[in-house]
Amino acid sequence: MKGLIKILIFVFCLFPYLNFGIFKQDTQPWALLFSFLLLIYNLIIEKYLLINKIYLYFLFSFFIAIVYFLFEINGRFYGPNFIYGLNSLLYYISAPIIILAITSNGLPSNYEKIIFKSFNIWFLLGLIHLFLPNFLTYLISNHRTSFNRGVTSFAPEPVWYARIIICFFLLFIILYWQNKISKNKIIYIFIATSFQIIFLSRSGTGFFYFTIILFIYLLIFFKNYVPIFLFLIFMILFVGIKYLNNLRLFSLIDIALNNPVLLTNYGGFNMRVLNAPLAIKVGLFENYGFGNGIINESNKYYTFNIFNINAYKNDSGRLNGGFVLFIYQIGFFSFLWLYAYFKILFNSLNLLRSQILFLFFSLFLIFFFEGSLSNPMIALLPCFILKINKNVN
Repeated sequence: MKGLIKILIFVFCLFPYLNFGIFKQDTQPWALLFSFLLLIYNLIIEKYLLINKIYLYFLFSFFIAIVYFLFEINGRFYGPNFIYGLNSLLYYISAPIIILAITSNGLPSNYEKIIFKSFNIWFLLGLIHLFLPNFLTYLISNHRTSFNRGVTSFAPEPVWYARIIICFFLLFIILYWQNKISKNKIIYIFIATSFQIIFLSRSGTGFFYFTIILFIYLLIFFKNYVPIFLFLIFMILFVGIKYLNNLRLFSLIDIALNNPVLLTNYGGFNMRVLNAPLAIKVGLFENYGFGNGIINESNKYYTFNIFNINAYKNDSGRLNGGFVLFIYQIGFFSFLWLYAYFKILFNSLNLLRSQILFLFFSLFLIFFFEGSLSNPMIALLPCFILKINKNVN
């Protein structure tokens, strides 16, 4: 039973959007629920649970969030604000519970095969969506894309597809460092990842993330190849803008190069680019640095000015996730959670300092500025790094 639960947790981390008609949110809570079940099994059946003192930081930030929540609902344990508040509280415990479950019990014995097969399944469905856009989309909540955007595979929208594929890429990089996959396989992974981001998801955000991560990797490990890489990026952009301008990815890049002010007409740009400065402004420089609360996301901050460009945040005035959401909600207290999260990464003592530095910047880039905080990949990546380096299965 325990082995099956470990596999289910791992699989649902790799397929976080699979919907079986029970929960309506984009990111499904299956990895969290099975992690919670495994921890109960540890406590009741095995009477054993490995808890590091670093979890006290997670716990204290969660306690602060609860205090904010109780003050804000003011005794009204019902209604949309109450539900929204509960959902926000889950953000604070989702990643810690999954991390605790995996670090206490280890990875499935065949985790390399599971990762590789899962990656290929994502790739295969992405290819199928080029010709059958609605194939298996009933398995995804709130599936949304359009003819001029990319495909989504097992994700609700193209940018989420790109983010997951980048997470897979980081998992494979770690496996390659540990000599658990061959050089030929990592070359295939790189080509397949690039193809999915550029030609399948066609996400401008995904392309930006992947380009920066590759640049950081080369800058740290292969500095001599940086000019070649920059030349290749230039050629991709030149060809894409000139001959593939009908694709959303290259059309947005064209606008960014020629008239960036027009980007404020795109909701996706406003939600992502303005997400971090808005969160930091409100969470740290207003309300005396104590944040804006768990529920209080009003249209008071509907408009925002950055670089002398007036732009709307998004249609509801709400933030677009990311670790900066913690800063927005509980201000300086959020650094307790962030410290604990990245401390887990730096506990991977068997990694070289350069490798840790690369993974730190990559995780920071993917999850800090925007994105769902209930995404179990947030939990899987740091504890995967920790467990694989201690050879615990």
